[in-house]
Amino acid sequence: MKKGLIIVDYQNDFVKPDGALSVPNADTVYEYILKMADSTPKELIVATIDAHNEKEWELLNTPESAKYPPHCVKGTQGCKLYGELEQKVEAGNIFEKNAYAPDKTAFYNLEDCDEIFMVGVVTEICVYQTAIALYTAMANINKYPKITVDLNGCYHLNETAAKQQMQYLKDYLGITVIERA
Repeated sequence: MKKGLIIVDYQNDFVKPDGALSVPNADTVYEYILKMADSTPKELIVATIDAHNEKEWELLNTPESAKYPPHCVKGTQGCKLYGELEQKVEAGNIFEKNAYAPDKTAFYNLEDCDEIFMVGVVTEICVYQTAIALYTAMANINKYPKITVDLNGCYHLNETAAKQQMQYLKDYLGITVIERA
C-alpha cells in the first residue's frame, strides 16, 4: 500500500511562539509530524507553505488580509518550514500558496497513493481547505485514495470551528479524521 503525507503550513510564523501569526500550542505536535515524515518515503511527502508578498499585503482586499496581520512573508524566516521539516521534503515538493489551499499541481506526485495523510496548521482553515482541494483534484482524475486528517499532527485557532470543519469533511467527502489521542 502506497502512503503519502501532506504537511500543511507548518511554518515558523505559525508554530514559533513569537511567530507573526502564532498558533498557540502548535509546536506540541512537531515530534508527531517528524515521526510521520520519517515513516513516509521522501518523494511522497508534500509540504504547503503560506507565502505572501509584504508589499502586496496592504493592497490586498481579501478576508485574510483584513483579519490577520502580515505573516509568512516570502524570503523571511517566518515563511520557512519549522524545525527540520525542510530536510524531510524534496525541494520540488514544497508548494507556495497565496491562499488557503494549493492548486492541483501540489498533488501530482501523490496520484498513485492508496492513502494520503494530512497534518499541519491551522486545522479549521488551511488543513480543511487543503483536504477539500486534494479530494477535488483526485476526484477530477477519477482517483479516490483514502484521505485521512490526523489531528494528532494538527493544531487549531478555534476548537469549535475545527470540529465543525472536520465533521463536514467526514460527512460530505468521506475523509477519515483521526481524533487527538
